[in-house]
Amino acid sequence: MTPYERRLQLLKAGFQEIVPLTGKKAVLTNWQTRGNTNPDEIKLWTTMWPAAQNTGILCRFTPVLDIDILDPEAADAIEQLVRDRFGDHGRVLPRFGKAPKRAIPFRTDKPFPKITAALIAGNGTDERIELLCDGQQAVVDGIHPDTKQPYRWTCGSIGEIRHDLPFISASEAQALVDHIAEILVAEHV
Repeated sequence: MTPYERRLQLLKAGFQEIVPLTGKKAVLTNWQTRGNTNPDEIKLWTTMWPAAQNTGILCRFTPVLDIDILDPEAADAIEQLVRDRFGDHGRVLPRFGKAPKRAIPFRTDKPFPKITAALIAGNGTDERIELLCDGQQAVVDGIHPDTKQPYRWTCGSIGEIRHDLPFISASEAQALVDHIAEILVAEHV
């Protein structure tokens, strides 16, 4: 699927705030405050920014849990926690770019600020858990700039399920990040 076709698919699936990216960087000015995207605008991007082959979505109404953890067991444990906590409320859909790191999208009706837990792994490396939301974007399609491999979705395609994603509120998001940090410190450090 071309970036143009993927962006149209995202729009049809209910994602209204789509941005063209070069790598992980948005090419649009003031992308954080963009409104709804339309098909004509998506078509225009192909000629204005032909090198912007990756696609992102704003996290304002589609918060994304960014699991920036290099320990495979720890990353798997976090994903399982999300499944246990939210799996009955929608489809948990992990996206991989540079495994074992992954991202899991949610949906919300009231945007909230980014929530972060910075941690030090047992080997001394900095790792973090972020729940991206208002003022953030996440890559949903394209080629990862480090691995040079396509981003991949397991358990389905992001372009098909916007309204099936689990709902999360600001308080649930904070509780989730806090619980993840507790688990990582207790079991994986």
